[in-house]
Amino acid sequence: MSTEEIGVRLDQQSDAIGDISVRLTRLDEALRGNGTHGLFTDFALVKKRVTVLEEFCHDVRSMRRWLVGGILAAVGSVVWSAAMWVMKMQ
Repeated sequence: MSTEEIGVRLDQQSDAIGDISVRLTRLDEALRGNGTHGLFTDFALVKKRVTVLEEFCHDVRSMRRWLVGGILAAVGSVVWSAAMWVMKMQ
């Protein structure tokens, strides 16, 4: 292998490394967002929204339980009052 061939191959490798560097820079800008939302930011926002929605669903389930308990307590109170009223009438 001559010196010229080695020089040509080194130039080719240097160009290839330069192309890879440009591609990596573009990919990094796309992922992080270059002044705009990147993929990482979008993923974090979506994850936060999902977490908020999951917490909201949990709160709704808890509210339903309390609501059902309150309704049952009110019905029980009405039935008890009616039973006491019937007992007084007899």
